[in-house]
Amino acid sequence: MKTIWKVLLGVFAFILFVGVLAGLVFGIISMVQYQKMATRLTDFEESKVQEPVVEEPVEEPVVVVTGCEQYTMDLGSIGAYYGVYDWNEEACTVGIWETSALRKGIGLAESKLQAFSVTFSMPFDGEVNNSAGHISINGVEWVLGNPAQSPDGETIVNEGDSVTIWTDGPNDSAGFELWQKK
Repeated sequence: MKTIWKVLLGVFAFILFVGVLAGLVFGIISMVQYQKMATRLTDFEESKVQEPVVEEPVEEPVVVVTGCEQYTMDLGSIGAYYGVYDWNEEACTVGIWETSALRKGIGLAESKLQAFSVTFSMPFDGEVNNSAGHISINGVEWVLGNPAQSPDGETIVNEGDSVTIWTDGPNDSAGFELWQKK
């Protein structure tokens, strides 16, 4: 019986020794991995602290307030639109464009597919480009064109004048725009 206890005690001591040895090996492996991770973190932080990259200064875009947005047209079922500045023409213009819609309506594409009539007040002194259908200023029919012309050959429409534009049916050229003249 003494022998069994000695064997059991030896087995227990051996298992305890293997457990301690395994814990020691696991601890050493963990420390090595921790050291590697710490080294990588240090290298990463050092790489972030290196010489700053100097970039060329970026010029801020020049924002020019043109005031064109104050010019608006409510065209009923076609929509309502505000003016925009045309940098090429260096003038304010108002047209039936989705990008300048204050209120969506049938818009330009749909207006080309059907007859329409619209009357509005000229928002500024300027010209009306219209090459489809008809145009009248203060009840007088003008000649179509870019710009439209009065019977006397005048092209300037005064601010506040009544402008009526209409088509008799579908027309691929339907649409118009206003150009401010100073």
